Amino acid sequence: MTDVELKLTADTRDAERGIAGFSKQYAGLVRELSKPLGRVNAFRDLESSLEQTSRQSQQARERVRELGNELARTNNPTKQLTASYADSVKELRRLEQQEKAQTAQLSRMRTELKGAGIDTKNLAGEQARLQRELATRRCHRCGTSEPWIGGLW
Repeated sequence: MTDVELKLTADTRDAERGIAGFSKQYAGLVRELSKPLGRVNAFRDLESSLEQTSRQSQQARERVRELGNELARTNNPTKQLTASYADSVKELRRLEQQEKAQTAQLSRMRTELKGAGIDTKNLAGEQARLQRELATRRCHRCGTSEPWIGGLW
């Protein structure tokens, strides 16, 4: 019997370039779809922050009202009462300015999200849709029909 030796050679540079190109495209796709998800999360965080600021403003208003009524009932208010009232008014103004700034920022973010085709009235649904789209695109890129789940196929 005769031994046959077979030598194969291949130029792998083109394949390596193709893989590198695919990797860059894939990373770009992930970044493209992750941006709207990040913006939705930022919108939700700002919405929560605004709600908290609104509650704090309401509490500060009630405190100013209570101290104002107490000042009105007192013929000779103490320095402590007068200082508490002034501090409460100052805090209320700070909270109202913060609330106004957050409202304006939320409005800008809402406009940006609407421009990107994201329904801000249904954030949970939009977030789920974007996550499904990202998972689906990942599946198509890798040539599998299985959905991408938590980084594992």
